[in-house]
Amino acid sequence: MTILSVFYIFALALVLASLEIQIEGKRGWASKLPGNRKHVPGRLGRLLSVVLMGKAPTLYHFYLFSFVILIFHFPFFYGAEITLKNWVTQVSLMLIFMVLWDLLWFVLNPSFTLKKFSPEHIWWHKKWTAGMPNDYIWGIGMSFFVLLLVVGEYPSILTDWFGVMMGLGFLTSFIHITVHVLPQWWRDWL
Repeated sequence: MTILSVFYIFALALVLASLEIQIEGKRGWASKLPGNRKHVPGRLGRLLSVVLMGKAPTLYHFYLFSFVILIFHFPFFYGAEITLKNWVTQVSLMLIFMVLWDLLWFVLNPSFTLKKFSPEHIWWHKKWTAGMPNDYIWGIGMSFFVLLLVVGEYPSILTDWFGVMMGLGFLTSFIHITVHVLPQWWRDWL
């Protein structure tokens, strides 16, 4: 994993969080979108609700998550070798990305910021532990766990994972600070 890869994943999360702020505004979980508010029906909907920690999976989120899954599997359709190591690396990065994207939505959203990062203000994250939604703990934990499938053959993969986490943590902290130092600039863009 290169530093450039960390910046790329961060840029993807930053752009998607910013786009979603433009779409959802101050109302999270697509609660007031003008489009179809249908939930994903049947068994797929029930499965997604479990994966989403009890949240009702809207079609908006189904399509958005499908897009993210396709983006993170794009390298395999563009020539990357399909191996277990490459696949679990992509899945791990995708899970980290999903947590980061959601967190950046709160960091950047002028209607929330981290001051309101709590269950009292964020009704769609139903379960919290240690000051964060359980989705984050699950996503980060699973991103680490999938790498254990190949750690015996590629022991450095865990070092790479910690490096990615540290890099993304640094970039997120930097953005959080700039939101407070340059609030007008961010409001002009969001």
